[in-house]
Amino acid sequence: MRNKNYFAEMELINIVHKVCESHQLNYTLLFKTALSAKETGDMQDWVINAELGLFYTDFCKLISYLQEELPGDRYYVVTYKNDNNLEELYAKFCKKSNIVLPQDRKKDEKYYDFAIRIYPIFYAGNTIREYKKFERNFFKNKKIIDARIPVPDSVCIKNALKKIREYYLYHKQKKYDMNIESLHKAMCNNDETKYVFIPQQKKLNSVTRRIETYRETSIHKFGETQCRYMDNIAEWTDAYFNKKEQKDIITTPVNRAVLEGPEILRRVQKISLEIMIEFDRICRENGIKYIISAGTLLGAVRHKGFIPWDDDIDVFILEEDWQKFLDVAPGQIDTERFFIRTQDTDKDNNLVFGQIKRNGTIYSKGNRSQFKTHRGVFIDILPLYNGSEYWIVHKLQDMICKYYKTKVWAHMGASSEKNRLKRIIYLWMQKGDHKKNVDKYYHYAKMIKKRGDYLTYLNVKRNPFHKGFNKRSMFEKRTEYEFEGHMFYGPSDYDDFLSYCYSKDYMRYPRDCFCVNHHMPADIDLGELYKKEEP
Repeated sequence: MRNKNYFAEMELINIVHKVCESHQLNYTLLFKTALSAKETGDMQDWVINAELGLFYTDFCKLISYLQEELPGDRYYVVTYKNDNNLEELYAKFCKKSNIVLPQDRKKDEKYYDFAIRIYPIFYAGNTIREYKKFERNFFKNKKIIDARIPVPDSVCIKNALKKIREYYLYHKQKKYDMNIESLHKAMCNNDETKYVFIPQQKKLNSVTRRIETYRETSIHKFGETQCRYMDNIAEWTDAYFNKKEQKDIITTPVNRAVLEGPEILRRVQKISLEIMIEFDRICRENGIKYIISAGTLLGAVRHKGFIPWDDDIDVFILEEDWQKFLDVAPGQIDTERFFIRTQDTDKDNNLVFGQIKRNGTIYSKGNRSQFKTHRGVFIDILPLYNGSEYWIVHKLQDMICKYYKTKVWAHMGASSEKNRLKRIIYLWMQKGDHKKNVDKYYHYAKMIKKRGDYLTYLNVKRNPFHKGFNKRSMFEKRTEYEFEGHMFYGPSDYDDFLSYCYSKDYMRYPRDCFCVNHHMPADIDLGELYKKEEP
């Protein structure tokens, strides 16, 4: 059964094909799209963004024709020249979805639109030596341009050299003011050469770097349309992807939400917002303090709403305020719409923190239907506990709690984990009484009775000692932030909070390949909620 993403991308490919044919521009399918053409003669679900390539001179002409000839604003082209956040040499040819954001967030709409990628194929020299030099320069300079400031407290023995290199590359980026425009100028060359280079993160070899490969193309049937690709596409894909890579691409399950198109992500965001509004109402009416955190706080500061590719809301709350919420909320929350998920209310709960879920929805990973648990859209409510004054106590408590947290999770990990070794570990760890593991976790989480200036965060990997977000002042000094047209509480010193979580570079968008949702699960049923996007 075909999906929205398939039809939108095939439509975009068809437009590019017609423009190229009318102006006699030579192009070809590339990467996973080429593999899909070779394997089935159609675009498969595992081709999330179709990819095409043209010689550099034809690439420049195509971008110009697409910008000049397409009527209206339903289709548009994004390049590094008109979007500072696209730090890539390829262009994106896009089709608008039905999602409409407020006027002050229009720049984020493109992240909800359909897109294919169009790559320039650069001329890279007439000898292998010239080609190797061209290739080395690209990878060296691209690494510098992509460099980010490492997040605080992320250095350990295993990654020390990597982190030192990150600092070095970032320093060079700033010192020499290197950006994607300077890289483009260094690579562009209108004179044809024997060897060519495609700007991506994998080295080319043999057939994949010869100019003849991309010259010798023909029109083929591709699904329900026509497109042009290399005559030796089988040889090209076998040279570009080894057998294991091809097998992994073809057999890896595809996220259903991606296939359904961007509207479903926006619907999940709106449902999460609905839950957050109810949570905020109860907290305000009962004097309960919370702060939005992590990606939600970053979204409020950088986007005034959801990070466009994010799908959940994260809330920090002091443990005593969480207990207060659990005391009052059952009698005040709209139980027809919402469900408070805790270890007491949800039989197969695999989490040690709280959630509020939307009734009438399903939003979970695969292999979860056999468990007696609420599988709806949610917000995460993450308690912080009293912290120790002593580093060794902090570390021991953190290690013990994370051990029991994993044991609480293990019964689901044992059934859904794909890694065989991890699955064996989960099978071993799930042994024993589930409730006892839960009680042990909470016993050690609450072991520090003194209410000091610092907290401990026992839910995920990073649990800083006496800094970062583990400060009681984050809850005592709060301010309101606009988020999707509503006001929610967050820490007044958002810069300190976000700098610790994401580094001082937090206002910079991630690379384009990371601006996709990695959390959307396999089983999704949102009913009729927010099915129609309102302008």
